[in-house]
Amino acid sequence: MISLLGYLFTFSALATGGFTLSCISCFSNLSSNGSCTGNNVTCPSDYVCASSFMEIKDLGGVNIRVVRSCQPQTMCDAVASMSYSGGRINTGVSCCLTDNCSPAYPTWPSNNSQNGLKCPTCIRTNSSCTPSVSLLCTGYENVCGVQTINSSSGVQMFYGCATGAFCEIANISMNASRVSKDFTYSCNTTPAGSVLECTSCFVSGATSCKGSSVFCPQGYVCASIFTKTATKDGETVNLIRSCQPVRKCSQYGTMSYSGAKISFLSKCCANNNCTPSIPTWPNSNSTVKRRTCPSCSSNNSSCTYSNEIQCTGNETICVSRNLQTSGAMSEEEAIRGCGTTSLCFLKSLSATGGGVNVKMNFTCYSGGSILRYGILFPFWIFNYLLQTL
Repeated sequence: MISLLGYLFTFSALATGGFTLSCISCFSNLSSNGSCTGNNVTCPSDYVCASSFMEIKDLGGVNIRVVRSCQPQTMCDAVASMSYSGGRINTGVSCCLTDNCSPAYPTWPSNNSQNGLKCPTCIRTNSSCTPSVSLLCTGYENVCGVQTINSSSGVQMFYGCATGAFCEIANISMNASRVSKDFTYSCNTTPAGSVLECTSCFVSGATSCKGSSVFCPQGYVCASIFTKTATKDGETVNLIRSCQPVRKCSQYGTMSYSGAKISFLSKCCANNNCTPSIPTWPNSNSTVKRRTCPSCSSNNSSCTYSNEIQCTGNETICVSRNLQTSGAMSEEEAIRGCGTTSLCFLKSLSATGGGVNVKMNFTCYSGGSILRYGILFPFWIFNYLLQTL
């Protein structure tokens, strides 16, 4: 099995004061089902249960490594990957918010369509390498990446195609099992095709729209975010098309408030001005939960609740959403109710089209405490995983 490539994201919910969870703590280097068993540990206040995954595919088969633990402020439901001649590594994290819960195995973005980028590729496990062949990049891997590992046993190098999140790591030094290793990550941001152009537009009451073409930030892809609102009077669908980071692809979430239910679903593609597919909406789950959440709606920046609603299905957390439009159309809407945790990780969306600017923000709560989400590279996870190199 080859040595480690890539990195893992971790997540937490950091509140101003609130709950304490019990989570399972364990590590497995040869997990067959993406799980492991271990002791229950009491987390620091307002930490959550997280599983960090690394799926390594090469000619030797598939190896899954997993670390389960309590985690502080970082970001959940994030994924990254790197492909090279003969192999690929997917990395990601999943989280859950109840005692000793088992986070779900990540859904890796599946897109094998060539995206027009070619990257030099080579692998050397005991020395440096000079690429002599190119790899045709696919899907969301729209940058050329290099990983270099320096240790007492020599130099290991990997060249190939990577997602934009790969570029955020830079340099890391680790010590594990009396072995010192220095990791260096770099990306080539100049090849044609490494930056996409995507359509940016917004439409209400339709599943397609046209707008201006904009250049995306490095590593972003073209995304369509569909919003379906169901009330007693029927259903309406809105659409935002814009550049989005890969972690916001293939996301699904719902939010319920007094008299209505909103569903959010994202689709992505990785070619210039491509059009993501129209989604098929999953069936709703009406199983009643113990949690209740404040519920209200208003045409202002916030709303004041006077009642609570019973949460159902996968809506296990209290959520507020603020929607702002400006330009040719100006309005504001605030709602509060029950929601899925995926909305916490989606966090915000924005797009411009037809003279209209649209911004949507989600805030998650546990009781009266605001849950905040950020990014933190999990250095401690390498201390586990490097012992297996």
